[in-house]
Amino acid sequence: MKIWVKMVMLFALAIMLSAEERPNVHKVVFDLTTDSVATLEKRIISGIITHYDHHQSRLESLESVVVIHGGAYRFFIKSIKDTPYADDVKLKMVKKRLAKRLASLHEHYGVVFRVCSIGMKKKKIPLSNFYSFVEPVFSSLTELIERQNAGYAYIPVR
Repeated sequence: MKIWVKMVMLFALAIMLSAEERPNVHKVVFDLTTDSVATLEKRIISGIITHYDHHQSRLESLESVVVIHGGAYRFFIKSIKDTPYADDVKLKMVKKRLAKRLASLHEHYGVVFRVCSIGMKKKKIPLSNFYSFVEPVFSSLTELIERQNAGYAYIPVR
């Protein structure tokens, strides 16, 4: 057998073996529209950590994307002054704690946060007022469609 045929066969075998060693990757996109602190903490912060740890214990991985729109903008802005949320007393009390926990999700769990640019403009919140780990997308709808078409499971958080 020619040497190049043997090399191709070895390469194919190596690819098959490495594919078997890779952990399962579970992908989820959260459609985040809630304005409730309790819902955000339970369904996003605690929920993602719990499921990430579960998949890690099974030698699998979890890729999470959170698409921010509706009432959820309030949780991802640096300053609520001069925004529609300026008078939200409860938000003022928990803002620093939420900011740390959301940043931790991004840094330690690889969570991707995407914010709808159309809603940002309607609410007159500039991108510069969002945390640095939040990335703008054209619209929440297109991001949700693209993620679902890429195999992400869809989870609404209202």
